Amino acid sequence: MTFNFADDGQEALEKMRATRYALIALDWKLPGMGGGDVLREIRKLGMRIPVVILSGLRRDQIAENIESLGASFLTKTR
Repeated sequence: MTFNFADDGQEALEKMRATRYALIALDWKLPGMGGGDVLREIRKLGMRIPVVILSGLRRDQIAENIESLGASFLTKTR
């Protein structure tokens, strides 16, 4: 099993275009291109990879309909 990390949304997309992944854990607040933009681009490109959105925010603090884009949400805080 291989794990890859990206420092920002653009780097994450570049890695996803070059390599197939079984699962993507995506932070909502990324520098530059945020997690919502990355998720929309993943789906626009037709990638059917399962995505889990992680955030220090609560789900009700994110207006985006993450679930309609085929992703799940986990908060990093209690």
